[in-house]
Amino acid sequence: MLRIAGLIALLGYGAALAQEPDRLQGRVLDHETRRPLAGAILRLPALQTGTFTDSAGRFELRISQFPQQLILAYAGYQDDTVEVHAAGTAEWLLRADYQAAAVQIEAAQSGTRIDRMSAMQVEILSAGELTKAACCNLSESFETNPSVDVNFSDALTGAKQIQLLGLAGPYTQITRESMPGIRGLSTGIGLDYVPGSWIESIQISKGAGSVVNGYEAVAGQINVELRKPFDQEWLHVNGYIGQGGRYEGNVAVNQSLNERWGMALLAHASRRTRTHDQNGDGFLDMPRTRQWNVLQRWRYSGPGGLEFQAGLHAMQDVRQGGQMGFHENLSPIGDPHQDHQDLYGLELRAAQAGAWSKLGYVFRGKPMTSIGLQLSASRYTQEAYFGRTRYEGEHRNGYANLIYQSIIGTTNHQYRMGMSLLYDQFGELFTSLPFSRREVVPGAFAEYSYQWPDKFSLVAGLRADRHNLFGWFVTPRLHARYAPDSKTVLRASIGRGQRTANVFAEYSGVMASSRIFSVPGSTAYGLQPEVAWNTGLTLSRDFRLDYRPGQVAAEYYYTWFTQQVVADLDASPQAIRFYNLEGPSFAHSVQVSASYEAVKRLNLRAAWKYQQVQVTYAAGLRERPFVPQQRGFFNAEYKTRSGWHADLTWQWTGSQRLPDTEANPEAYQRPAQTPGFMTVHGQLAKRFERLGLDLYAGIENALDYTQPQPIIAPGNPYGPYFDASMIWAPIFGRMWYAGFRWSLRRAE
Repeated sequence: MLRIAGLIALLGYGAALAQEPDRLQGRVLDHETRRPLAGAILRLPALQTGTFTDSAGRFELRISQFPQQLILAYAGYQDDTVEVHAAGTAEWLLRADYQAAAVQIEAAQSGTRIDRMSAMQVEILSAGELTKAACCNLSESFETNPSVDVNFSDALTGAKQIQLLGLAGPYTQITRESMPGIRGLSTGIGLDYVPGSWIESIQISKGAGSVVNGYEAVAGQINVELRKPFDQEWLHVNGYIGQGGRYEGNVAVNQSLNERWGMALLAHASRRTRTHDQNGDGFLDMPRTRQWNVLQRWRYSGPGGLEFQAGLHAMQDVRQGGQMGFHENLSPIGDPHQDHQDLYGLELRAAQAGAWSKLGYVFRGKPMTSIGLQLSASRYTQEAYFGRTRYEGEHRNGYANLIYQSIIGTTNHQYRMGMSLLYDQFGELFTSLPFSRREVVPGAFAEYSYQWPDKFSLVAGLRADRHNLFGWFVTPRLHARYAPDSKTVLRASIGRGQRTANVFAEYSGVMASSRIFSVPGSTAYGLQPEVAWNTGLTLSRDFRLDYRPGQVAAEYYYTWFTQQVVADLDASPQAIRFYNLEGPSFAHSVQVSASYEAVKRLNLRAAWKYQQVQVTYAAGLRERPFVPQQRGFFNAEYKTRSGWHADLTWQWTGSQRLPDTEANPEAYQRPAQTPGFMTVHGQLAKRFERLGLDLYAGIENALDYTQPQPIIAPGNPYGPYFDASMIWAPIFGRMWYAGFRWSLRRAE
């Protein structure tokens, strides 16, 4: 056995507000090569708890009081004990046990894992998981994950949307480092605005989340962590080229200005220049695009437990689609629109700018006691035309969240409490009709946590908010975890969520059709807020078979709405009607999954999902359209000791209900149900460790499956039957891509 070399550096005390101050985080590396060690064990004997490092060697460990003796162990390395005096960031180097060189033992951990100690069901996708696919933006980050489904919103914009627990993307609260992320008018297309190479990790929480993060989560929460200052990898460059004429470049630079200050710059630029019409319907299969995206951030770790972070962000995105002839006669992308009476064109321009800060202070000598303040402000604008339909929108957002955390008596009893303020100003113009509203929501919250080491934990939260348009409302949430043994975890949750729908932004894909938008009024569209309850039950079991690790898991979630904005596509194929729910609306979601290391360095994952989502429409209770009732998933990952990495993902999407088109002429009708279909993605990568270089090449939609006749009436786009929003499968066929990732690390 080995002994660990020792603690390299504790880079700061406390955590920056979004991170709890009782958490120690960092990396475990090989002393000679600085290779991340996945599956290293970190154990706190006094607290009877511990954790493992992920595929990037990273760990995060809750420590209830200091100082603590921390034991570190890894197969083929010496054990050691380190005394930890404060929360913060740490890095350890492990020395190999050369006396055991005749026997080689390797350990690995999947890039996707569930936080075993959390009372909430939190699935963590590491940076290693995100490199298994092209992962050019956040919407493509879930291609190798069975929990989140990704679909195209229409046949023209190329925008992708997610589904969680069978519910559309807007029902999932998407945050960036526990602060407002994609919401409001950016919901319809905002997933494309988070570059994949910027992402450090993603946390997926299904069902009710914490009241500290607000009241809007219905199906769950997706939190995105970006690259940080003080990271060991100070330079990262990524380049990508795809068969569809897509080019992308990303640069991430972080620098330690001194022992207190650090900064990071993240930059992105991408284009799609080629025009494709593989199905011969006269429309581009994918739009031409151009995007630039920049984020600058700073971090300060002060003496005595003071932490400060701040950042600035700016983005611009332009995309152009429609008929082929339209673009042959139109000026280059981004130039002012020129009218073409007989041709159908689409152009969408979006811009976003924002600033944020986090200030936190950890009270020395008081276990797990801290106070922090989160602040953010942003402005998002969008200008678009879909043929002769114009849509413009502006969304200004302000956010403040004050959090105080401490214990009651012992560290087994913890609490968080605070106040928040959410401000939204919306202004929209659809055709010639203006829509505007201002939302101001002050609120207060409290959350109690109980921890019985290893066996049981509970989180109970309650918040009260006052909406200037809808009045007072209360949000209760409860999570419980029970571990009957060291390998089994049972969780249960229940909670309430509330949100205000943005019908034009959330259904902007329907604008790529001749449908008329019908809304009851102007302020909040004349609609009530959406209110839903979610309850869930999950069970996971770790096992070892033939000395190799695996896990099986099962989960069930039930969501029911007491108020909902219904988008009715069935009443008429020439309209979409919005109205308040009158009757039941619910979603059942069942998922079973298994993962196992079948042979050395070959990891397999499989999952099956069943979803039943029904809504009461004007015609009665029916299945929600474009929601597959069943999904299948399989992923195989193989790594060699020489640096080769192969990944294969198979997905099966079951039948979906389509909106009713029986009122159309027979030539423009579509079947009530779609067929099921399969997609296969694969990637091969080679790691050159000494150069810090990864080369990769892959294929998307290897089976070349595409939706037949994706556009209704493409020959008459200004006629009454044109519809490019009935999309349930890929439009673009098989696509090859290649790229590189190059990184430089700090010297010891």
